[in-house]
Amino acid sequence: QSRAIKVCRANFYTNAGLVISLLQEKGLEKPQIKKLISSLPVVLTCKIETNLEPKMNYFIEMGASVSDFADIILKQPTILSYALDSTIHPAVEALREVMGSNENVWIILKASRLN
Repeated sequence: QSRAIKVCRANFYTNAGLVISLLQEKGLEKPQIKKLISSLPVVLTCKIETNLEPKMNYFIEMGASVSDFADIILKQPTILSYALDSTIHPAVEALREVMGSNENVWIILKASRLN
C-alpha cells in the first residue's frame, strides 16, 4: 500500500471516531448511532467543526432533539451538503412560517424525503 492510502485510511478512522464521539456527546444512544451509520455511512466523513456540529447545533438550538436531528438527516441526507446560513436556515424559516412551529417543521422533515 502506498503511503497516501495509509494516511487517507488513518484520517478516515480518526474522523469516524470523532463523529461517533460527537454523536454520543450530544446524547445519541448506540442503537441510534448504528442506525444512522448503517443508513448513511457518509456521515463518518463529515467535517465536524465546519459541517456536522454547526448543523446539529442549529437544529438543537431551534428545538429539535439530537434524535430528531438524526432522524432528519436519515430522511434528508442532502442536508449535510447544504450551506447552513444560505440554504438550511432560510428553508427552515420558510417551513416554520408555513407550518406554524419548529415542532411541525421537524415532523415534516422526518416524515418524508424531500429531495
